[in-house]
Amino acid sequence: MVNILIEEYRKTYYETPNIERTNSWISSSRFLLSSNISIPVIVEYPIFNEVANFIFLDKSIGIIVEAKGWRNIKKINDYVVDADGKN
Repeated sequence: MVNILIEEYRKTYYETPNIERTNSWISSSRFLLSSNISIPVIVEYPIFNEVANFIFLDKSIGIIVEAKGWRNIKKINDYVVDADGKN
């Protein structure tokens, strides 16, 4: 998944993502793959001048998540995670 994100970033922004961004994608992808989330997830989606880390989708709702600086992530359910002791 990270290789796809790197390639799409290059196509979109005409530059290679920095190491911090790449490392955050590695961490995020580990979480997504290990948590067995059963709903669709869009990763790194541009919204105006920002980029949403995740958009979790259900039939009638989308939840936008910005995962700034999360170190420890634990899945609570398909809609809630505990990030660094806060959910």
